[in-house]
Amino acid sequence: HAILDKPHEERLGIEGFPPEYSLYQSLLNSSGLHKRKDNDGWGFVTEHKDLDKSWGPLWKDIVRFLEEKGDHKVPVTDLIDLMKKPPYGIKAGVIPIILSVIIKAYDTEIALFELGTFRPIIKSTDFDLLTKVPHKFALQLCRITGVKAEVFDQITKTIVKGKGAGISKKYSLMQIVKMLCQFTNNLPSYTKTTSTVSDKAKAVRKCLLEAKEPATLLYRDLPKACGLKPITSHGKTKDNVAKEFVKILKDVLTELQRQEADLFGKMEKILLHTFSLSETHSDNRSSIVERAGCVIKIFVANDVKSFLTRVVDDLDDKQWLDSIGTVITKRPPLSWTDEDLLSFEQEMIAMSSKIAKYERLAIKKGQMPEMQGELIQISITSTKECERFKVILQSQSDKEKVGQIQGKLFDVFKDLDHNENIDLILGSLSEYAVNLIKDHGTVKQ
Repeated sequence: HAILDKPHEERLGIEGFPPEYSLYQSLLNSSGLHKRKDNDGWGFVTEHKDLDKSWGPLWKDIVRFLEEKGDHKVPVTDLIDLMKKPPYGIKAGVIPIILSVIIKAYDTEIALFELGTFRPIIKSTDFDLLTKVPHKFALQLCRITGVKAEVFDQITKTIVKGKGAGISKKYSLMQIVKMLCQFTNNLPSYTKTTSTVSDKAKAVRKCLLEAKEPATLLYRDLPKACGLKPITSHGKTKDNVAKEFVKILKDVLTELQRQEADLFGKMEKILLHTFSLSETHSDNRSSIVERAGCVIKIFVANDVKSFLTRVVDDLDDKQWLDSIGTVITKRPPLSWTDEDLLSFEQEMIAMSSKIAKYERLAIKKGQMPEMQGELIQISITSTKECERFKVILQSQSDKEKVGQIQGKLFDVFKDLDHNENIDLILGSLSEYAVNLIKDHGTVKQ
């Protein structure tokens, strides 16, 4: 746990020479993974070129692997496979240590997900669980696009030196502010409006979207939005104050950038519930596509068919969810508001009920490939009982008999005004149907 809890301490805070120190020395210190960073104390490196030649290639490949996945979640098991395979062949006992170093070294850029749920704060207990059941976890590299990493160092130096004094030639005050504002303006509409972010994120977002004067923004408005006092306009600001401001600002910008991935994560969960699937299932999309493919083969209503057509499309995960969200709400998800997300969830609840009914017909048809006739589902739902249903097969010869029985029923109800007594007529038929289904049908709990 020292890797997660004491990364800024020399020797990770290990005192004396216990067995774990030997492991630290041979794996983390001698390799260059944990080293002193100038005046910033100790920490884990993020550049492969700073590592021992035996570790540099592995570190480079791990980071490249995460980068290539873009904004997609990477199963922890995929990273484990990468480390186990040639040319690395990392032993199972060492892999958890490397994973913890990766997560801590990139703690402002790597998001941890457990069963699809984002874990904003990674506790030691979370990591213990990750090492035991890695298949439940995924990582996602969430770099702040549009704002170069060194800009945050420059903000610290600019603030510490005092406003207008010693501004770097590489990034002027105007360039820094412009980069921050462009980052916010380039966020999806959903991220600009959602109320699901933290109060600090809302305040920073508002400041950057409404920015008017660069110096006021950087020294007064943004610090206040981060929950700090305005930076003094004269003299020098203490280094720790500037670092605290920059850390909060960086965390907030990362939070805003993650909203896009969080939105698609929420959509994925809603879709799983639509098909009554558990989040722990290993290959949920394949299960969804397989079931949708069976249902789409039978006659379904237009709205259901449009939805299922998107479900069986062979697109990457993000495009797949985007297509489904667009067909349901008539708007691309990244342009949604919180109300649109709620509407999507409500529509999918209704869709789930429709799919369940059509799926019963599809299953029955699959069980009777040589059937001749029409499958009909009789379903009765009331406020006092669970849904009762039965799928029946009606052949052509049965239809003739049905017509005769229907004539007799007409005679039974012919003396009743159908407009005034429709509830009585249908109530009688439903009661009779319920009694039959009780003996020969199915109850949906």
